[in-house]
Amino acid sequence: MAATFVHEGPWNETTRQHPATKMMEAITTEFDSTNKLNPKWYAADTSFEMADGTKHHGVETVLEVTKNTYNAMTKHYHEPGSITVTETDDGYELRGKAKLYGNLADGPPSGKNQVEDSLGRKWDVVIPGDWVNWYVKDDGADNGMGMLIKKSRVNAESQVKGWGSGY
Repeated sequence: MAATFVHEGPWNETTRQHPATKMMEAITTEFDSTNKLNPKWYAADTSFEMADGTKHHGVETVLEVTKNTYNAMTKHYHEPGSITVTETDDGYELRGKAKLYGNLADGPPSGKNQVEDSLGRKWDVVIPGDWVNWYVKDDGADNGMGMLIKKSRVNAESQVKGWGSGY
């Protein structure tokens, strides 16, 4: 049986001990602080499945679709909830639940108050979601982590409620 890693809560020293969660923290921290997606995290033939079942292929397309998903937000923060990682033949399968906090150019939606993350910061919206990433080991990966995201699938409340185009 494959080894499984389970974690509940924020990124910390425990999550940094597993290569898949260490990489996921690096990706989300970089994206949240720069609002730029770095192709170094993805395999050239990566694929991305959105909550509505739409599939996108190739790193350039996946990065563009993801960027467009976040365009409505002037700033965002991914707050991890729970993560389960299972070793596969060629890497890892990471399943996670998180909250995406964001600020909108026009402020919170009409009639809504700002929400607070676990660090006490105020945001215009919070979107609960879950995702699956499939990592493939690659010793030549430019990111220094020895693996790349081969495939991702995201499920998020935002699509059900009609907000945004993805997350």
